[in-house]
Amino acid sequence: MTNPTHSALPFRLGTTSYIIEADLVTNAAFLADKVRDMQLVLFDLPNGPSNLPSPADVDALNRIAQTSGLRYTVHLIDDLRLSDQGTL
Repeated sequence: MTNPTHSALPFRLGTTSYIIEADLVTNAAFLADKVRDMQLVLFDLPNGPSNLPSPADVDALNRIAQTSGLRYTVHLIDDLRLSDQGTL
């Protein structure tokens, strides 16, 4: 259930996805009653670390969103030039 204080705000209160030392799903569960938006900081580096969520994690994030009203914003740390003709 969303914090009733949030409904009085004219904007969504949010934070980044790594507030506690845990994975995305655990952080979402922790934050679900504290904020209305969680920014998913995602990365997939060539020959390096990746935290792209698995299909099971996406399902879990969706369940948390459905039961709590939490919304997600995806933030990619890689540079993307939206003015280029390329696609995301």
